[in-house]
Amino acid sequence: MKVGIELARATLSALCERAAGGHEVVITRRGVPVARLVGVEADADVAERMRDLAVDLAPFGCRPTMHPVKVLDYARTAILEGRLSYSARAALDAAGAPTVSPKGAPVSDGWRVQWLADEVARLRAGGER
Repeated sequence: MKVGIELARATLSALCERAAGGHEVVITRRGVPVARLVGVEADADVAERMRDLAVDLAPFGCRPTMHPVKVLDYARTAILEGRLSYSARAALDAAGAPTVSPKGAPVSDGWRVQWLADEVARLRAGGER
C-alpha cells in the first residue's frame, strides 16, 4: 500500500495497525517512495529465517549470530558454487527470495539468485532491508 506523506501523518495510527497486521506501507513524497512501514513481527520473521539459513550453512563456516548481510553472502556463494547439500531453491526460500516478479509473473531460480546477490550488495552498502 502506498500513501502520501500528508495522509500518513494524518492516519499514522491506522497505518501502524495495518503494518502490525503484516502489510507493508510505503510512504511517498510527491509520488516518490521515501519510507517503508512494516510491523515488528515481519522483521522478527526475517531474523528467524536468517538464523535458520545460517544453521543450514554451518558446514560452510556460517554462524546463527552473524549479521544477515554475511548470512546472505554465504548463501549466495554456496548457491553459485553448487556447494549446498540441500536444494538451492530451499536456500532461496529461506533467504526470502521472491517467487514472483513485482509484476506478478513467476521468476526463475537464476532471477532469484540475482535478487540474493543484489540484496547482499544493497545491505553491504548500508541500505535497509
